[in-house]
Amino acid sequence: MVVVGPLDEPFSSRTQRQLLILSLSAQGLSREEIGQRLFLSAWTVRADLNRLREQVNAGNVTHALSICMVHGYLVVDEQTNAVVVAPAITGDLALAA
Repeated sequence: MVVVGPLDEPFSSRTQRQLLILSLSAQGLSREEIGQRLFLSAWTVRADLNRLREQVNAGNVTHALSICMVHGYLVVDEQTNAVVVAPAITGDLALAA
């Protein structure tokens, strides 16, 4: 098991976007669908996922997802059972509705 420290605080908008992209990926959206929803290209979505994966020293996106959930950056919404960016990070802003 790789021990990973929490992501740098405070979160930049880029990191928030990376977490949002990761949460949408966890919900089953493709890179193209995520890009359409966030007005980004599929390549930008891919690059953001890779940057976040590298930032948390994860071997793949699934590993990055589990690391971000363990550290509390992503949570499961109890009403929808969807993985979402933690409200403390987004300032209770409803993202990916």
